[in-house]
Amino acid sequence: MGSSLLKIRLRKELHDIAKVKSEGDLSIFITRYLKALLLHAYHNVDYYGHILGEVGVIENGEVYLDRFQQIPILTKPIIRKYGEKLISRDYTTRKWYY
Repeated sequence: MGSSLLKIRLRKELHDIAKVKSEGDLSIFITRYLKALLLHAYHNVDYYGHILGEVGVIENGEVYLDRFQQIPILTKPIIRKYGEKLISRDYTTRKWYY
């Protein structure tokens, strides 16, 4: 992602955070970004593409957060078994967030 595009994206995210004025706003903000993260993982991480579809968190491009608890906890044995499938296909093309 180019420097100017990253700045625009960060500005938008900061603008979204600044709009949080109540618990309801915070809930909307968290839901929006969690859905975006799950969709990203579904489309870019083979392991999560399989798991999120299998447990029904994502169906036909829609995110169903009421099924979120069905996502298995990521354990060391899972990481050992599916290590390569846990790497996002686009990790070299975007900025990392810590």
